[in-house]
Amino acid sequence: ISKTEIGDVIECGGEYLLRDKEYEKKVFKKAFGQGGQDFMSPDQALYFLFEKLPLLPDDWKIERELNFFAFEEAMDCSVSLEPLIGSDWFSISFKIPQGLKKSISVKMIKEILRKKPKYFNAGGKWYSSEKLEASLSIAYFIGPHALKNDGHNISPFQVMGLWHYIQRSGIQQIPKLISETLEKLKAFKGILLPDFERNLDHVLRPYQKEGVAWLGFLHEHNLSGVLCDDMGLGKTLQTLAFLWNLKKKGELGQCVIVVPTSAVGIWLAEIKKFLPDFKAAALEGLNRREFYSRWEDNELYIVSYAIFSRDHEEIDKKGINYLVLDEAQFIKNIKTKRAHSIFKVKSKRRLAITGTPLENRLTDLWSIFNFLMPGYLGSLEYFRDVYQNPIEKQGKNDLLVSLREKVKPFMLRRLKEEVEKSLPPKTEIPVFCEMTDIQKKVYLSALSLIQGQVFDAIDAKGIEKSYIHIFAALTKLRQICNHPALVFDKPDPKLTSGKFETFKEQLTEILSEKHHVLIFSQFTSMLALIRKWLDEEKTAYLYLDGSTKNRMELVDKFEAGQFPVFLISLKAGGTALTLTRADYVIHYDPWWNPAVENQATDRAHRIGQKRHVFVYKFYCRGTIEEKILKLQQKKQKLFDDIMEGSTKQLSSLTRSDIEEILTPEF
Repeated sequence: ISKTEIGDVIECGGEYLLRDKEYEKKVFKKAFGQGGQDFMSPDQALYFLFEKLPLLPDDWKIERELNFFAFEEAMDCSVSLEPLIGSDWFSISFKIPQGLKKSISVKMIKEILRKKPKYFNAGGKWYSSEKLEASLSIAYFIGPHALKNDGHNISPFQVMGLWHYIQRSGIQQIPKLISETLEKLKAFKGILLPDFERNLDHVLRPYQKEGVAWLGFLHEHNLSGVLCDDMGLGKTLQTLAFLWNLKKKGELGQCVIVVPTSAVGIWLAEIKKFLPDFKAAALEGLNRREFYSRWEDNELYIVSYAIFSRDHEEIDKKGINYLVLDEAQFIKNIKTKRAHSIFKVKSKRRLAITGTPLENRLTDLWSIFNFLMPGYLGSLEYFRDVYQNPIEKQGKNDLLVSLREKVKPFMLRRLKEEVEKSLPPKTEIPVFCEMTDIQKKVYLSALSLIQGQVFDAIDAKGIEKSYIHIFAALTKLRQICNHPALVFDKPDPKLTSGKFETFKEQLTEILSEKHHVLIFSQFTSMLALIRKWLDEEKTAYLYLDGSTKNRMELVDKFEAGQFPVFLISLKAGGTALTLTRADYVIHYDPWWNPAVENQATDRAHRIGQKRHVFVYKFYCRGTIEEKILKLQQKKQKLFDDIMEGSTKQLSSLTRSDIEEILTPEF
């Protein structure tokens, strides 16, 4: 802003007027405060336009040059929240400048919330970010598309997730339903146990009764949650007991329980054993079609994730009161058809069951909560920007604490050592093996080739787009650690494996003492080599992989003590098996995620186990397998930080991690 003057005369509208310099000083002082000035910097000009200009008297005439930049004079930026009649949902609307609505972008919102500039330019106009911060925060949480419309419907869970922003935005009408729910959660100190019928009262352990009561508390307050007790603590039975209580009160309706394919029979067996009066059926095979025509005949439908993905539209039409996910980590990959089908199906109530709600990344947790309480943790982009990246890559402990506090009321986790005092101990024993000379040569030769391929891919695409190349390369090295014969189409009979020789010695000793043992490997090709050796040794064994159909028959044979060895592929047998006959567990090859190994181990170390369980984990010294231990520790920290409350720093896989993994130590 400037003025042109010629001595004591000033040109105004084509006329020349004598100046009243004393009056001019008063005007400038009124407009700019003490020390009024004739010119301003851009920041000062913006401050004047937003803060001072609206305060000038109405009778002042204000002119502006045609090429003077535009600014928003009327800054009305309120947020309103109204309950929708006949629903527990709400309508949220943003009253902000129309020009801003048309020009604001996700990138711009993120930049404003990150840098917090006092003013910003959008669509050729300038706006005050301070007055819009709460509105923009809410819009980014929901998804910036909310700003494009006059109104947007949101769920009670989104309102709960937005609570911090809503309080800052100045909304006067606080939804009673939400405020009361939050107060009850805040005031929660314990749960009254319901009355259990005789058939359940004698079966359920005290902590299981508390779990059933906790599920009842969530139901009473129209909430959803995750029952994430440690593996082997009877989550299936607790869930069935909770649903049975609903049935007795006439509140069950139709319930669909989605489970891994291998667990369909287990759920039906648990129902038959403990609650045979439940009307339950499995949606599987071609016969499942007949159930859709007489849906009301059953109260519980057990369906695999694979069948649910195919039939979700048909199931959605039938109307579901409770939708329950067993092993809910199955939907952690939000890009899969499996996850999308789960998110799409409507139900009045939802429940998730998993011993590992977080396996690899924080988005595993977001995916489960997106099923349970859509919008509670914000949009995926919001969650990644606000929580995942700062926590995993920058170690932001304050955000870790914030996230933990948000999810804590809706997650119930008890550890075996805390609640099952009668459970025998479990001892983990690492076994470090030396490679044979020929095995070492094969390993180093492959490593030399792989290093170039991996780092070329990372340099060309970046680490996040190179995971397929990285893990394919690392898998080959892991196979060589197991036995170099695994990487050759026609292996030389002279190829030997130090790990395999150590394994054979260890297993021979275990079997000589009449123990029963579970042997896990990720590679069915490795299990094939073990089978060949066991056949030569005339040792009886059972075998299970992804193609096995008679799982329960094999379990019964092992539990009866007919076979001392059970060979199991890690992916197929890491869940939905109870094998308490075994008192030894062998992990022939380590896996990246300790939760996967722990799930497999707990096929034996669970309720019903009477003996001390010994867990042997085999590693080739100085190789990628030793480096996997470090990665396991990182992932375990991430899980513990969210579930147990640690505030140790976290970090994701980086280029330096890859370099460390691919550096031999022999």
